[in-house]
Amino acid sequence: MQVRVEAQVGQGGYSDIYRVADGSGRHYALKHLRLAGDQEHIAEVQREAKTMARLRGHPNILRLHAAAFAGPKGAETDGFLLVDHCPDTLLAAMQRSNFALDERSAVAVFSAVAAGIAHMHRQSPPLAHRDLKAENVLMVEDGTWVLCDFGSATARAMVYSTVAEIAAEEDVIRKHTTPAYRAPEMWDLGLQRQLIDTKVDIWAMGVLLFVLGFGRLPFQGDSKLAVINGKYDMPPGRHPLLRALVRDLLAVDPAQRPDIEAVLRRIEPLRAAVGLSPAAVPGTLPAPVPAVAEAGTPPRPANG
Repeated sequence: MQVRVEAQVGQGGYSDIYRVADGSGRHYALKHLRLAGDQEHIAEVQREAKTMARLRGHPNILRLHAAAFAGPKGAETDGFLLVDHCPDTLLAAMQRSNFALDERSAVAVFSAVAAGIAHMHRQSPPLAHRDLKAENVLMVEDGTWVLCDFGSATARAMVYSTVAEIAAEEDVIRKHTTPAYRAPEMWDLGLQRQLIDTKVDIWAMGVLLFVLGFGRLPFQGDSKLAVINGKYDMPPGRHPLLRALVRDLLAVDPAQRPDIEAVLRRIEPLRAAVGLSPAAVPGTLPAPVPAVAEAGTPPRPANG
């Protein structure tokens, strides 16, 4: 696929993001990652590309169209991910509303997020996103909300018991999760010794629903103890079904949290209560899953 660069739309320490177009004028986002042969970074990007390829076809998952890596195999210098163009973000939408989304919009966004998470949890074995947050919810050009950033996604589900296991996993959690959305069982692994699995996403969904409904995080500042003890104050207002769902998603004991199928069932009466139609059954896009190239030099987009 050949694309033409139209504008640079983002830049980070190790990456640049461009809005590009193909020959028909369709827009995409091209993410160029500077890997510089760093083994850990290469593995993370390749893992994310493979996860996106595996999840491809669901309307609430950011769609990967192509992935390629340049440089010697095992010491790649650059990575390229071509994904759907997203002209809006949830964070920007909340900022425009002064962090006061109307209830109908909040439930619509949450429904889309839940559908995307359900697609991940229905994989075999189930995949946990592990870094669900408002910043990782984007809007594609047709107005659909999608999940992005799958670098932290994993099928690991285990209790960490040895010193080495605990140290390694705590390092992963510190690097690849966001404290404000981090489930209680992900803090102090050596003390808690609880199963860490897809229920961490359910907790993060509770934090996100709180943010959508009330315009702020439930746990403020240095809130480790508040998270572990489930101590937060819910402002007044919002539909009782939304308030009840927040409380259940933010259950400290992961065994007490609903699974994603139960969450989907509870969303339907909430949608009806705020005037939304029943959620559509997600369709599957017919195009085949793209192969993820691990080496070689991809064609560079021409500047337009």
